[in-house]
Amino acid sequence: MKKLIGFLPLMLGLILFSCGDAADEATDGEGDDKDGTEVSKKPEAPAMEISAEMADFIAPFDGDYETVEAGLAKYGANEDIVDHDMGMYDLAEPRVTAKDGDCYSVTCKSGMAENTYNVCWEDGKIIGITGG
Repeated sequence: MKKLIGFLPLMLGLILFSCGDAADEATDGEGDDKDGTEVSKKPEAPAMEISAEMADFIAPFDGDYETVEAGLAKYGANEDIVDHDMGMYDLAEPRVTAKDGDCYSVTCKSGMAENTYNVCWEDGKIIGITGG
């Protein structure tokens, strides 16, 4: 019985060790498999055209809420615009994920979480923000 109890952890370790490298063996780390054929990668989303104002608004988001507040003030998101507390978060790494007319979906990191906002524009000013 003692031999069996001592043998079980050894077998478990061997099974975990042999299965652990299965994903690493499929590719050599350079996007192709061992025989040199290309492994399909996640397709990139087509680039969408965004307005200069939207690009300028999100460009300074560096993980400091003050840059977000400054952008909101610069583009007219005053107390009349419900901003869903966008200016309270330390937003970073913004990326526009969708566009519908003059509205853009922008996803930003906030710590370990991600927040998505829908920012709508008219005449170079923010007229509405939803999400968060």
